[in-house]
Amino acid sequence: MLADAVDVSGLARQGRGSTRFVLAAGRMVRKKGFDLLLRAWAGVRERIAASLWMVGDGPERPRLERLAADLDVSDSVRFLGAMPHRDLLGLLEQAALCVVPSREEPYGIVVLEAQALGVPVLASAVGNIPELVKEGSTGYLTAPTVRDIADGLVRAWWDPHRSSVGAAGRRASWAKRTFDVMAQELEAWAQLANAGE
Repeated sequence: MLADAVDVSGLARQGRGSTRFVLAAGRMVRKKGFDLLLRAWAGVRERIAASLWMVGDGPERPRLERLAADLDVSDSVRFLGAMPHRDLLGLLEQAALCVVPSREEPYGIVVLEAQALGVPVLASAVGNIPELVKEGSTGYLTAPTVRDIADGLVRAWWDPHRSSVGAAGRRASWAKRTFDVMAQELEAWAQLANAGE
């Protein structure tokens, strides 16, 4: 399987901003697990001195907004809608923590982007994500359940080494993988395939 690449060039990468928030981003569909995150957030928000910002749109968004209201967390959750990718990356680099609560995730590009920006990430151990996140080293892993995500949020938020975990994610080889490198690998694969014909 060809690994994906990221491009965070041109971003400030100057560390966390003054607003403390946890960020989740992606298409708002069931497999992304945003409902799990909202339910987990309802159980732990009093223990985390931040708000939850959710970026993205999709068919589940109205239901998620109703769920936030039903759970009485609307005051600590912001639904920001879809935004241009560069704007998302600019917001991501200011996050205190990135959460990827997916039920299914073939690769996890948001994980890669967070790591490339040095942002600590809590992600479900599904699909390729355990290849990118080493528990307590380059990020935090959780199961895609309400209880496990809640536990993971508290564990990651209160980890005294959280900023070091973010820095280790940035140093990981996969977080530095550029599109130029990816293109070179594709070209090499194509040459091998042509040679075998």
